[in-house]
Amino acid sequence: MAHLHLRINLKPLRKGLRRTILYVTAVLVPPLAVYLRRGTRHNEFAVNIVLTLLGWYVSALAPLGWYAYLTGGVLHALHLVTK
Repeated sequence: MAHLHLRINLKPLRKGLRRTILYVTAVLVPPLAVYLRRGTRHNEFAVNIVLTLLGWYVSALAPLGWYAYLTGGVLHALHLVTK
């Protein structure tokens, strides 16, 4: 009787899981996603902190609500995660 051997490649699963975690982190805490993706050596981390703080400030003052939050660091972080 022949045995059926299945080989499962886990590398794409790990990469997909990592990318999913980065996407969720980019929406919830944008500077953390940029730090995990690029580190602190690049200027993107500092730019994202400024954009996120500016987005939080504008969303607290403007009648737009959470839409202003999405315009700052979240879009920048999503851009860097998808690179």
